[in-house]
Amino acid sequence: MNWFSENKVFSSFLVLIGLAAAALAYFTFSARSAYNTAVESYQGSVLTLTALRGKAPFRNQENLTKIREQVESYKSLNESLRDDVMQRQGAIPAVEPATFQARLREAVSRIVKLAGQRNVALPEKFYLGFDRYENELPGNEVAGLLSWQLDAIELVVTRLIDLKATSIATIIRSPLPGEAGAPAAVAAARPAGPGAAKTAEPLLIKYPFQVVFQGYPGQAQNILNEVTAHPRFMIIRAVKIENEALTTPVRGSLTAQSTPAAPAADGITPTPEAVTFDKVILGKEKITTSMIIDLVQFTPQTPASK
Repeated sequence: MNWFSENKVFSSFLVLIGLAAAALAYFTFSARSAYNTAVESYQGSVLTLTALRGKAPFRNQENLTKIREQVESYKSLNESLRDDVMQRQGAIPAVEPATFQARLREAVSRIVKLAGQRNVALPEKFYLGFDRYENELPGNEVAGLLSWQLDAIELVVTRLIDLKATSIATIIRSPLPGEAGAPAAVAAARPAGPGAAKTAEPLLIKYPFQVVFQGYPGQAQNILNEVTAHPRFMIIRAVKIENEALTTPVRGSLTAQSTPAAPAADGITPTPEAVTFDKVILGKEKITTSMIIDLVQFTPQTPASK
């Protein structure tokens, strides 16, 4: 008798293991082959797609018509978006220097009157950041832009007063191009002469101003939300917040006050005494908020000539 005859159970187990190993090897080889085939097919498709993208469409009238339709559709969408942006930001008005000065005085008068009605404190000398133009006329070339900026600043200040901020401390404007002290303005994208290189016009220009006001946290949160959601394009570039209470309450400094219990009624258990503290730790303190806001002007882009 041989070993297999003497150990039938164990020999049968070995045979099963051998068959399983052979089956596993077969399936592994088949799966590997299928994987390699799929990878080669994918790589081939990628190469074909890349080659097709790099080729010009076949020159026939049908494809030419489709390309022209796509170009016209893109131009229409682009012009529609540009017109919508221009409408939202408002046109820069053509304003005479004296007219701007009169508009500024009227805006200051409206703000001072509204602040008095809402009990919002303003500085003794408050001129919406245009102090120099109280008794001085701006240049002809910058009067319209100043008037456009005045409208945006008045909107922000009016909303602060409507939200009943405690006080508006100051408004600081950066000089606009054309004002004294302004940095050199970006040159217009026009060639200086025959053969001169033409530089691209900036897509947008930012005119920053700073507003500092005092109020409660909820008021500051509301004005932050409303400035960024306003139809005028304004971006809050920086915010600094300072709490009027710079130190936390000292342990043991809070005292409890008892509120008398409600009088008893028939069949009703008297309300227990309510204990309150004489000082609220969070939520009722005032904060001073300083915001730097970029008033954004999008410039109309002239389509490139062919």
